[in-house]
Amino acid sequence: MDEDILVSIVIPVYNAAPHLESALSSIIAQVYEHIEIIIVNDASTDSSPAIAQTLLENSGRTFRIINHPRNLGVSAARNTGINSAHGKYIWFCDSDDIPDKYFVSSLTAEALHKHADIVFCGLRHYHESDNRLVDDPITFTPDSVSPATYLDAWASRKLYLWSVWNFLFSRKLITENGLHFHEGCILGEDTEFVLKAIAHASRVSCIDAILYTYVHHSGQASTARTGYAKMHHLVLARMRSGNFLLKRTHSKRVRKYILSFYLPDVIVKHFTVCASENDKQHYTRLKRTLKHRVLRKILLSTARYILTEPELFMKSIMLLYAPNIYYLLRK
Repeated sequence: MDEDILVSIVIPVYNAAPHLESALSSIIAQVYEHIEIIIVNDASTDSSPAIAQTLLENSGRTFRIINHPRNLGVSAARNTGINSAHGKYIWFCDSDDIPDKYFVSSLTAEALHKHADIVFCGLRHYHESDNRLVDDPITFTPDSVSPATYLDAWASRKLYLWSVWNFLFSRKLITENGLHFHEGCILGEDTEFVLKAIAHASRVSCIDAILYTYVHHSGQASTARTGYAKMHHLVLARMRSGNFLLKRTHSKRVRKYILSFYLPDVIVKHFTVCASENDKQHYTRLKRTLKHRVLRKILLSTARYILTEPELFMKSIMLLYAPNIYYLLRK
């Protein structure tokens, strides 16, 4: 493997002081030498910038810290990192997770060997509250590097694509196709980016090793209760990525999955969150959308998954024909 190939590591940081040292130490410890570490400080109000500066200036690694004048969110921070990156490949690492020291070397070697635009690996979940580890390996065995193979596996639910942390992307793929994270989006932006990137790629590969540990802790945004606003962001992210794929794919499997599961599933979840939080005001607003012909068609199309996902079909039917009862049952 050519160790002279630069890999840019983009790390959005916002008030990450309790976990930042362990995350950066894991990145500094990468056995791959030719990396640049790009910290995007998204207007942190804690000691995160000072921790990063102290660790990195004594690390012997190439780094820079970019400061946002105000908090713009993780998507904007990642976009800033993209615009600042010089590497052949880009890796988006979170500021509170722990990558294996072989992460960059293993994924870069695979990318070079397969001439792949995208490479990803398995990951592990660490639950800080009870010191629990849960492996999330890659169980899908691809028979080619064609992006269509991976999208079909996603549509068959053999492959889950919901994060960017365990992915290595070609910078050329990102820049030449104008790929970016949808700024302001606070839920679902990862999956949207990954799906669009795979659809644009020429070759995709994966390795079955678990080389990334995602840390679940009380301070992270994703552990907070998912309310109406967050679910609205997820709905929009799925709509954008779903519509994008529908325009680009000829796969009947992918099209069926998007129209009859991917989109109706998030619509149902939106109603369910409103009901579970007893948010009658927003639930009433959502009910009005049930009169729209396109939305009704999407929910009714869940009949295609009645054998494998009967719960989604039943919820969809209840929402369409008895939304008030659905609210009472879910609140």
